[in-house]
This record gives sequence, C-alpha cells and structure tokens, in this order.
Amino acid sequence: MPRIPDTPIGLVIRESRFAAISVGATSVMVSLSELHASYELLHAESATSPMSTIIPDCKDELQHLMGAVAERIAILKGISTDEARAPVEGAATDGAGTGPAAGQDLQDVMKRLSSLERHLRTLIERTRKDPPTHFLYVKVLAEVERQQWRLEQGS
Repeated sequence: MPRIPDTPIGLVIRESRFAAISVGATSVMVSLSELHASYELLHAESATSPMSTIIPDCKDELQHLMGAVAERIAILKGISTDEARAPVEGAATDGAGTGPAAGQDLQDVMKRLSSLERHLRTLIERTRKDPPTHFLYVKVLAEVERQQWRLEQGS
C-alpha cells in the first residue's frame, strides 16, 4: 500500500481503506466458520468412512486460518482478536437456520469450498495494494484448494 501521510485527511483515507478491507476479511472469516461447522456435521455422519481421517485435519487447519484472519481484522480495526471473532460467534449462536443443515453431504461441503474459492480470488484481486492481507488471502486460498483436492481424492 502506498505511504499515506499522517495528516488528518491521510488518516481518514487510511481508516476508510482499512474498513473496506476488514469487511472482506470478516466475510472470509464467516465463510470459514460455516465451513468448519459443515465439517463438524460431516465428521459426525461419516465416523466409519475413509473421510473420517481427512476431516479432522481440515477442521484444524480451518481453525488456524480463522485465527489468522481474526488477527488481521484486529490489526486493521485496532481491536482485540476476541472482538474480531464476535460477529462469527454471534452468527453461530443466532442463526440456527442459516448454518449447515443436518444430513449435509460431501457435495454440500465441496460447494462451500468452491464458493469460498471464488470469493477469495475476487478479494485477492482487490487487495493487491495491501500486501499483508493479500498474502493472507493467498494462504487461505491455497488451503481451500488443498482441502478440495483431499476431499476429491478421499471420496
């Protein structure tokens, strides 16, 4: 990101850019949280299948990425990581009908991964001038693609 002067207008510009970037990061964190919940349901349903060894690894990696995204949001907004995670935790407890449904199959998880992949590619294009966020999105995208591949190979 080009150097923005520490003048009053520069601070407003910086705050505006950071707010726009943090909206995208929050949407990624919500998607990761929903995907994590989908894995929880899928893991409960496929306890005896070959997928039962892949899913815990995927869940752990998603948890790690959610922490990294929460940290980036906290830096951009100047808040704690707990405050950055609040919208995701609130959505998980409030929206019982909006989360993953019971009886969810592997195809639904693959659709969620595909949707997140497209969203991340768009955000990567938009954040070229903010290297830390850009790198984080590339890292998340690489993990999403890895999980897609592992699930395709395991099914």
